[in-house]
Formats: sequence, C-alpha cells, structure tokens
Amino acid sequence: MVTGLERTPVIRTPDQRIRVFVSSTLRELAEEREAVRSAIERLRLAPVMF
Repeated sequence: MVTGLERTPVIRTPDQRIRVFVSSTLRELAEEREAVRSAIERLRLAPVMF
C-alpha cells in the first residue's frame, strides 16, 4: 500500500551536506578518530577531520 508518506532519497551536493567536525591531534586518539569517521560516514554525513 502506498500512502504518499514515503520519502524519495535526496542526493545532496557537498555544499548542502551537514559537516561534522572532529578535532584532536593526528596521533592522539587515532583509533577513536577512525571509529568516529566511520560512524559519521554511515550516517551519510561529511566528516571533517582536524
């Protein structure tokens, strides 16, 4: 049954995507930074690693 409430996927251009900023030094918390990056990407958001 189609109710009209289903949403079609929206393809966002890079300037429309939510960016999530992750900050720490490159060596500090390296494993945690990678886990965070993966989680952000699975949410289809754009990780910005600092």
